[in-house]
Order: sequence, then structure tokens, then C-alpha cells
Amino acid sequence: MSKHRTPENISDFVALFITKFLRLLADTFFSKRYGHRAVVLETVAAVPGMVAGMWIHLKCLRKMTSDRGWIKTLLDEAENERMHLMTFIEIAKPNWFERGLILFAQALFWHFYFILYVFFPRTAHRLVGYFEEEAVISYTNYLEQVENDLSLNVAAPQIAINYWKLKPDARLIDVIKVVRDDEAGHAKVNHTLADTIDEDKHSAKNIKQIEYKKEEPVFSTANKKNVNEHQSTTLYSSTSLGEISLFNRIVMAPLTRSRATASGVPTAIMADYYSQRASAGLIIAEATQISQQGQGYSWTPGIYTEEQTNGWKNVVDKVHGRGGKICLQLWHVGRISHIELQPGNQKPVAPSAIKAKASIWLQSGSAEVSEPRELELFEIGSIVEDYRQAAFNAKKAGFDMIEIHAANGYLIDQFLRDSSNKRSDRYGGSIENRARLLLEVIDAVSSIYPTNRIGFRVGPTSNFNDINDSNPEELFAYIATQLGKKSLAYMHVIEGQTGGDRQNIPFNYDKLYALFKQNGGLSSIANNGYTKDLAEATTVDLVAFGVPFIANPDLVYRLEHGLPLNEPDQTTFYGGDEKGYTDYPFYEK
Repeated sequence: MSKHRTPENISDFVALFITKFLRLLADTFFSKRYGHRAVVLETVAAVPGMVAGMWIHLKCLRKMTSDRGWIKTLLDEAENERMHLMTFIEIAKPNWFERGLILFAQALFWHFYFILYVFFPRTAHRLVGYFEEEAVISYTNYLEQVENDLSLNVAAPQIAINYWKLKPDARLIDVIKVVRDDEAGHAKVNHTLADTIDEDKHSAKNIKQIEYKKEEPVFSTANKKNVNEHQSTTLYSSTSLGEISLFNRIVMAPLTRSRATASGVPTAIMADYYSQRASAGLIIAEATQISQQGQGYSWTPGIYTEEQTNGWKNVVDKVHGRGGKICLQLWHVGRISHIELQPGNQKPVAPSAIKAKASIWLQSGSAEVSEPRELELFEIGSIVEDYRQAAFNAKKAGFDMIEIHAANGYLIDQFLRDSSNKRSDRYGGSIENRARLLLEVIDAVSSIYPTNRIGFRVGPTSNFNDINDSNPEELFAYIATQLGKKSLAYMHVIEGQTGGDRQNIPFNYDKLYALFKQNGGLSSIANNGYTKDLAEATTVDLVAFGVPFIANPDLVYRLEHGLPLNEPDQTTFYGGDEKGYTDYPFYEK
């Protein structure tokens, strides 16, 4: 990071001016004494998260509203910055005069930031975003100084080794890298929160939740029922998912169809395709990459640019116009990619540098995945923030919910499984460590969507994309328990092999569903190979259908009335135009 986010208005220019002024003071007093600069920097940096978290806490108590996960995010930031301070005190060993200066700077900045946050919270978050960008620049300079032997590469303090779970022989360089990564993450968080305040003001909702359209969908006669009637367990009766009312228990599973533009922008025919299927209780839109690094196939949509977000808004508006409810699945493919799709033709990233036995498709045709590289510890926080930004963009596009893709051998699944995750830091080894990324992503997106509008997808026994685990029962029991405690809207489970045998490996799915609900999870979605009879007989809350929806836009009506289904044309599954996409016929009534 060598430059700041471009200011967009007077508030941004004021925030950037204050940042540059304070940078000038730091350069004047500390020059290249980066260790001492870090001590003062972290003293100031530890203030905003605590002030903002405290103020939002009191505001939510007073107004009796949800904090949307902001309080925890901000207090976690404050704690993280405090640990930065404690670490660099061990390294720089400030004298008593410098410690007095630290106390003075902290007291002065606390009062300044408190007043700023009370009256101008957007400017306050933007200011912190710019502060953190400056911190990244400073730590990059510090790193170069140590690498060029201009500062001693001393042993990492024990407090840093314990907090970041560094190797026992870690050095100052390792500490600077993880701290720099933390600061980059904090910059993204605060810029996103500033943007969220902008969006809330624009929509006149302040910190309240979005109210979504509740038009009645078409096609199914069961949809005519009043959603406030007694909830039935039949497949075609109304139900609820979190705070969203659904007119039936049938979910359209996320299906990659590769009809976006080469730059990942959703197209007009995608809007037609999804709106045709608006009779599903819930549509989970296809896997959508959160960044260019997260892309693994050609023509898949993204949600990280303004053009992509606007493209998805057209899709959402058309689905809502027909009364449907739609959720976006957020996706990072990790190692299931090719250098041709990556920024600067770099290697795809993964928890460990282990190449998968898998293939992807490019504009030129099918190809083996490229050799991946192992993610540096300092890079992981930026990916978490990419998820947060993607959630913000999804909310801006109007999606009713979001789903975190943690299945099918993609990045989060790669971290979860011990066949692909051989890390020795805090993201590898134990089940708790391997699940850390998923939990951090959920916490990040919870600052944008309330937890009862967030779901996640797992495939405990699927080895799709060369993935497996030595103890899936224990791994996914932990995940169901931990994410249940976060009161998420749903857990979406691929039962068996993705697109294949439902009984590929013995697994107690009933126990998994029960664990999620017993710990506070709201609903479960069962997926993979469900027929009409299986779906009508199951006691799972909702059932997702995939391939049947491809050829049957009116699948709900056909299932409810026992009508024959259209057969899909597999040659048109991926890529192309309207053929095999929006031209399947509805049943003639």
C-alpha cells in the first residue's frame, strides 16, 4: 500500500489532511526511529476502536437496536492495537520521558476522537482508515530498514509469539509483517464502516436493518397461503428463514453457469434467468468471487467493483419485482485457479503450497489448476476484509441474505481440511485453528448483515476438488457448534459427494443439524440428490435443488403437482448465451 484511498468529498479531504499533518509531526520527531514511532502510533491507534465501540454500545442500549456486529469488530480492533503497543514497548523500551509523552498523546487524542465520533462518525472512521494506511506505509519502511540491516532483526518478544502464535524462533521481521497485515485489515474495516454510514444515510435508515420487499411470488398455488398462518412442515407451505418470510421450503441451490462478462459483470440474461425462478422460497445465487484473486473460472461474476455491484442490482431488482427472495454466495477459490485469471499472472493462493488434482476452465478451454503458493500470515486479514467489502457491496445491490461458501474444496474449505492445510501458525494444526478463517469471515460480514441474514455452506464428506479430512465428524461438529452460537440464519449442507453419491462416506447428518440448532442456529438446508419424495419426507427445515432448476424454471409448481420435468442440456451448463439458460419452457397449464 503506497497511496491512500481517493477522497470523495469534503469529509474525506478533512480526514486525509489531519492524517498528513500528524504524519508530518511523526516524521519530524521520530525520523527513521521506527520502533519508537510504532509505540506512539499504537498508543493513538488503540483509542478509536474503544471509543467507537463504547459509543455504539450506549447508542444501541438507548435506542434498543442491533449493533450489526460493529461493537465486537471495533473492540477487537482496540484489543489488537493494544497488543501492538505492548509488543513494541518490549522492542523499543521507551524511557520515562517517552512514556509520559505516550500518556499525553493518548489523553489528547481520546478527547479529540470522542468529540469527532459523536458528531461526525463517518469522518471518524475515514480518518482511522487513512491512519491505518499510513501505518502500513510506516511498517513497510520499517521492514525495509530491518531487511537492509539498518536496524537489528532482534528476537520477537514472547508476548508477540504467544498472541500471533508465531514460531518460537520468530524475529522482528515476522512481527512487523503480522502487524502490518493487521493495520491493512483495520484500514479496510474503517473505510467499509464509513461507506456503510454513507449508505445508511442515503437510504434514511441510519443504523437500522434494511427492510426488503415482500411481494408475492408467482407460479405456485401454495404461494397463495398467508405467511402468517401456522407453519406447516410440508415442502410447499410457507416458512421463515431468520427474519425473512418464505412462501415454500424449496431453495434454488447456487449453480455456476458462467454467463457474466469477462470482467465479472452480471448480464441482462442473468437477470432473466433468476427472475424466471423466483417461485423458489429462496434463490441462492451462484458463487461470486470477492476479488480477482478469488476467481477460478472464466465468466464467473464478481462483487468487488462498482460495475459488478450494479449488475447484480439489476438481477436483484428483477427477482424482487416477481416477489422472490435472493441470497448471494460469497466465494474465494483459493488454489482452484490458474495464473491466467490471477492479478499480474501470479500463482493462486492456498493455506499450503499443495497443488490440487483438479481442473478449471478458461476462455481457451479446460486447464489444470496452477501450482499455488502458501498465503503469508499477514495476507489472511486482507482476505477477511475482502469478504466484508463484498458483503457491503451485496447489501448495496439489495440482496436479502448472503451465504459464505465453505465447501467444495475452495479457499475456506482448504483451510478447514487437514489434507490441504499443513500450516504451523494460528491458522493450521488443530481444528480450532483450521476453522479460524471461517469464523473470522463470519464475524467480518456480521458487521454488514445481521446474523439472521447470514448462512454458510459446507460439504463434510465431499472430496470435490481434491479435498478430504481425517476426521470430518469432529471437524464439522465443531463448526456447527461455533457457528450455531452466532445465531446464523442457516447451515447449508451438501450431503455426500457434490453432485454424486449421497452415501460416499458414513456421516451422521442428523446429529450435525441438531448441533447447529441446539447451539442457537436458526435453520438448516439439506442439499444434493434430493428427489420429490425425499424432499417431502425430510424433517430438515429447507431443501435445496440444483440441476432440476436449470431446466425447470417452474420447478416448485411441477413438484407440487407431480408434473414431469424438463431434461437439462449438459452441453450448455457453462458459458454461452440464452440457449440452455433462459429458453427452457414453463409447464403449459
